[in-house]
Amino acid sequence: MTHEDLTRLLDVFGLDGSPLELDLAALHVPYDDRGRGGVEAVVQAAARRAERIGLCAPIGAGKTSVLRYCLDHVDSDVAPIWISVARDRETLLQDPHAFLAHVIQAIARHATNAQQISDADREEILRAATEKRLLPARARRLGGKLSAKFWLANAELSRDVTLTMPSGELPRPLQDLRDLADELLHRVFASHELTPCLVIDDSDAFTRVGRPGDHEALVGSFFGPVLGEIARQRCGLVVAVHDSYPTMPAFREAQTQWTGLRIVDVPEILSGQLRRILQRRVHATTGGDAHDVFTSQAIDRLTELNRGPARRNLRTVLGITHEALNLAWQDGRDHIDEHDVTASAVKYLG
Repeated sequence: MTHEDLTRLLDVFGLDGSPLELDLAALHVPYDDRGRGGVEAVVQAAARRAERIGLCAPIGAGKTSVLRYCLDHVDSDVAPIWISVARDRETLLQDPHAFLAHVIQAIARHATNAQQISDADREEILRAATEKRLLPARARRLGGKLSAKFWLANAELSRDVTLTMPSGELPRPLQDLRDLADELLHRVFASHELTPCLVIDDSDAFTRVGRPGDHEALVGSFFGPVLGEIARQRCGLVVAVHDSYPTMPAFREAQTQWTGLRIVDVPEILSGQLRRILQRRVHATTGGDAHDVFTSQAIDRLTELNRGPARRNLRTVLGITHEALNLAWQDGRDHIDEHDVTASAVKYLG
């Protein structure tokens, strides 16, 4: 490994804990990659059956990575519709009427954005997806605009969604919104032989809202009447569930009375899995081997941090790794050693 290879890793954020979401499918290392049944197989089967499931793990443990790997495919018969909630106002997340309108608007936005991408960029992105590699540099700027690569491969669906949307504002009566959602999620998608699946991968951000008491009230409202309204629709539903939610009485009540999500746990990141993740990151960005980038002592130190202070939080461990890469690069070296990792851990964890 050369200093130029470390530069390449830095330039494409190859070891970053929060990479471009559209690259997560190419970077993910399945938990069942050694022939065992794992969480990925469960999620994919549930989406095909249009089930309602909650993917449960702490923040940073890899829920979005699992979902991107399972659902963001260009040749799938499952149509993932990514709905973000982390940055929305609390009133939207507590109002079933407003949230249903939010879902409809998201579907229309995904379809419209996909149609605005040039043919050249479309081909580049689809080729990268088919080959399971990172997005080409020229197409990476589209990462914030495109919700999923799936939409690029289904141009006719995008056009049909756009044609189905009413001109002007959405209808105000709740039943009219329900009828429009049913028209989109059932008739339009079914006409293309696709199973729609709503994916909400950032609802664990509710843990950062206000005081602890506010968290439970918001969780109870969102997983209760709000998702209860969405559960009326004829589509699959996959929701990120923070591992503290199942302990909340409000969540358990919402589960009983409204949504009834089947909870699926994301496994902990164990040392062997972490080593495979580092190998995948290095190979995907440089074509090289992790042992050419890290000394064996550096990898051992990262696995110790993963088991200890980082609490098997993949985002934290990769954040430390990225900082260690910065230190090695600044010193002009061609590898990351255990001293880089230790110094980065002190800076990152305090």
